[in-house]
Amino acid sequence: MIALSFVLFVIGADTWFYWTHRGMHHSNVYRFTHELHHRSKQPSPLAGYAFSAIEGFVLGLYLPLVLLVFPVNRVMLWIFVFWFTFLEAYVHLGFEVLPRWIARNPVTKFLGTAVFHDMHHENGAYNFGVYFTWWDRMMGTIHPQYTERYEQVTEQRLLWRAPVDGVEDSV
Repeated sequence: MIALSFVLFVIGADTWFYWTHRGMHHSNVYRFTHELHHRSKQPSPLAGYAFSAIEGFVLGLYLPLVLLVFPVNRVMLWIFVFWFTFLEAYVHLGFEVLPRWIARNPVTKFLGTAVFHDMHHENGAYNFGVYFTWWDRMMGTIHPQYTERYEQVTEQRLLWRAPVDGVEDSV
């Protein structure tokens, strides 16, 4: 039962993240909500936690809203918090650790990757999801070159980003 509730919790969190994240990219609110996070064009694991108070509040609402509606096992909750913390660091890592075949496999192609999120930092009009790619695939917001970039990066196994304007990112 804990495993099923974890899966449902993660699917819900991914849905919440996709839609709130995409909403924060709207030109009327971007400057106040999400711009701080995108100052990091080449994110590091710590950049996952560089966000405005408004963004933190919006993203953080998921947990209390779920807890108000559904009973959640304490162990599952701790597993989710660990999972979220690990994943935030991974997607901002600057290095892809997953194998090359992930992006084309019919099941694993739906997993969010460091390359996927890094491409979002390069171009904020694409790749709004974090855990999975399915909302981006359904809504037409997946970067058109994602699969090719993923395969290129994982074939080379190198840091795929060059410094912006010759300067390393500090966030």
